[in-house]
Amino acid sequence: MYQPDFPPVPFRLGLYPVVDSVAWIERLLEAGVRTLQLRIKDRRDSEVEDDVIAAIALGRRYHARLFINDYWQLAIKHQAYGVHLGQEDLETTDLSAIRQAGLRLGVSTHDDMEIDVALAARPSYIALGHVFPTQTKQMPSAPQGLEQLARHIQRLADLPHRGDRRNKPGKGAGGTGDRRRQHRGGQRHHPRRRTGGQRPTNC
Repeated sequence: MYQPDFPPVPFRLGLYPVVDSVAWIERLLEAGVRTLQLRIKDRRDSEVEDDVIAAIALGRRYHARLFINDYWQLAIKHQAYGVHLGQEDLETTDLSAIRQAGLRLGVSTHDDMEIDVALAARPSYIALGHVFPTQTKQMPSAPQGLEQLARHIQRLADLPHRGDRRNKPGKGAGGTGDRRRQHRGGQRHHPRRRTGGQRPTNC
């Protein structure tokens, strides 16, 4: 039976935004968003710590579920709701430290092999992506498309699971951000679809 080694997400995460600034975190929280991710890339911990602190404080003020992308040590230090990691980060991250801190863990995947790797880590959720072409980051893989996404979701849904079905490890992934940004004046704000206790996201 599938049982995450990390705290479960006890509800469907649904569609949530992934943004790269505290300003967007605050704007979205004020608009009523209660699940979101801070994704700042290619900066040192010392350069992003103030942003992580501010984002986590905002999340607490609004009783929101804020995931920190990549900066797991800062997420632990300042007690974020959860951490989101890419496949390459699994090899260099102290997963036991995240687990012991009581943070939720999400992992990005792009194909069956990466899903196998993610399941071995027994995260709170698994992100499936990217579904459509994206310009928000360089992707080593082709877009999954809706048929592949459906197949991966079905695979995860078929896992034997202990407890509430909502805590299964599959969630829908993004890649839809670029299309949506065209309707928002090109703002850097990418919604990601999540399904179940393990979430699918823009990976």
